Amino acid sequence: MPQVDFSENYTCMFQEEIQRAHWKQDQVILVTAVLLFDGKLHPSVITSDNLDHGKDTIVAYIYHLQDTLSNTVETISIWSYGPLSQFKNRFIVAAISALQEKHKVNIRRKFFATSHGKGSVVGIGGSVKRQVWTSVSTRKAIVTDATFAQLAKQASNMLRS
Repeated sequence: MPQVDFSENYTCMFQEEIQRAHWKQDQVILVTAVLLFDGKLHPSVITSDNLDHGKDTIVAYIYHLQDTLSNTVETISIWSYGPLSQFKNRFIVAAISALQEKHKVNIRRKFFATSHGKGSVVGIGGSVKRQVWTSVSTRKAIVTDATFAQLAKQASNMLRS
């Protein structure tokens, strides 16, 4: 049973950046998920410098998460929330049908009311961003969109590339 959501994008900053740098900061998208299978919770974060929250990227993220699930899983209930442009539209439903056929699983879609702050996926994104920012603020790292995933992997065991 995965629960998925977008975390607020991480803005790549430096500890003591010049004022002009504030207007030229890269961002990293975080797709957070909690996968429940084999009787355990498996937190997961997918990072990308592609800032698109559209249907095509969501389908790619869902496919990636499906590949991390155990092969013994027969039924998947995907919980999500968000606007119609993201998880709740006919394109995602069509992609889910293709995913069911590809992996020979039954997939059910479940939705929370649209708003932020539902479930453990919110805490996962915040935790990863805090761990990265701690490395930046203690001058142990300089983060760009290209190095965020590498630094987050060192700080956390939740990250999936």
